Amino acid sequence: MSLTFDQAKIAAAAERSRVLGLDEWKIALTGAEPQEPLLVKSPDGDYYVVEFRQLNRPSALMLVDSTTGEVDAITGIQDPGGSLRFFQAKEIPMALDVYRRKLHMERATASGRYGDFRDGLLADFHPRYLTVEKELVWKSCDQSLTPFKPFYKVQHAPPHHIDEFLVRVDGEPFPLDTTDGGRGM
Repeated sequence: MSLTFDQAKIAAAAERSRVLGLDEWKIALTGAEPQEPLLVKSPDGDYYVVEFRQLNRPSALMLVDSTTGEVDAITGIQDPGGSLRFFQAKEIPMALDVYRRKLHMERATASGRYGDFRDGLLADFHPRYLTVEKELVWKSCDQSLTPFKPFYKVQHAPPHHIDEFLVRVDGEPFPLDTTDGGRGM
């Protein structure tokens, strides 16, 4: 039986209380509140990612086993005022638009590589044409070596065509077909 979202959030909050006394977690978890858990489908076993926020910025993440409710891993900021790059589904359109602008600036100022997946995808990109699935997916691959960085499945459907791709929780897009063996990141 799978945990509910509320049960996953309660498990993460209990773990925060348990580890808050440890020096290594004080910066990341003091004053941090758990957000809505995100379910991640994985061939290694489904899990929830519970994001903790301080002053409206991501400061820690916990991985909660979707069956047992055990917290499998924690990561967090080490510097006061720091922030993790972790986007919720509703933030993905904005993150992709920022990524597109950054990519175009890099291309304009340097003789970068042209013609890769991102060039074609972002050529006619507009946030209003995006659909982002709330459920995430993850398997170890070149594009994400850690379960802290699962992917959103995204559909971009401007007039006349549809693109489907993955967006890692840090806002970087990738083709649906991930790679193994050093060909990705």
